[in-house]
Amino acid sequence: MLSFDAAFDKEPNLKLAKEMFIHVFNTPKNHPKSKPFIDHVISFNYLNGSVYFRVYQVCNQEESMFTEKDDVEKLVLIEIGPRMTLQPVKIFDGSLGGQALWQNSKFITPAKMRGKAMSRFVQ
Repeated sequence: MLSFDAAFDKEPNLKLAKEMFIHVFNTPKNHPKSKPFIDHVISFNYLNGSVYFRVYQVCNQEESMFTEKDDVEKLVLIEIGPRMTLQPVKIFDGSLGGQALWQNSKFITPAKMRGKAMSRFVQ
């Protein structure tokens, strides 16, 4: 199951990111290796210009695995990883290039950050 923050429905660049995440991480409908139950949740949250990616497993509080007879109130989410923080920089018209449709104005390249840090020591 994929879970998205409400911000993914408000901004156009996040709508595109949501669609891309759905195509990459979602299990295709009627796939032969798909399971008839949900045991993992992938969460995407948007905060301060970054996308936070977390993976959780659905577990029973008393046992390590859950069964069909378990009560929903006894189920808990346990973060199992991996976890990532993504900072969108640009969205291009093409697959690996083309016109920039969106650009993060707050993004500072690592080279500029190193240059600022080095300029402190040079003076």
